[in-house]
Amino acid sequence: MGCNNLVCCSRSYIIQALGIIEGSNFIDLNEALGLSIGFFLIFLVVFGIPINLIANGSRRMKSKFLEKNLGKKLIEEVNALKNDSQCKEWDKKNKEYVEPIKSIIINKLTEENADALETIKNLDKQIYKLEKTIKSEKKSTAEIIARHPFVKTLKGIQNRAAHN
Repeated sequence: MGCNNLVCCSRSYIIQALGIIEGSNFIDLNEALGLSIGFFLIFLVVFGIPINLIANGSRRMKSKFLEKNLGKKLIEEVNALKNDSQCKEWDKKNKEYVEPIKSIIINKLTEENADALETIKNLDKQIYKLEKTIKSEKKSTAEIIARHPFVKTLKGIQNRAAHN
């Protein structure tokens, strides 16, 4: 092939390469164009569409995650801010939500912990009863040891046996 210009030579090499793929020496330009379009479509089907589906799926999963985890969503929004004007605008936008959210949180915590004071009072009463029982047991043990000194020896033996 005696081509003088670069375009003609490069086209002929491509055609020859495609001809090798086809199994013949040469194919015409329409076949080469058809093959290149075919390769491009196969490339799109094999690589382009699945990557796009994966990317869209991950975006959907991330948006669902951020809907459920508002703290993470807040962090994402703050990290997306670039300059002071965006920060001021974001602050103005969010100020209208701060008070309602505060009241919701306070109400929810109040409802969840409504019986907390009662629980603490009951626990305090139980602790007081147990402390009173311990004092009376110590007092009665001291009285028994005062009347019967051998009980102290028995108690020491019992404690040693419990630790072994």
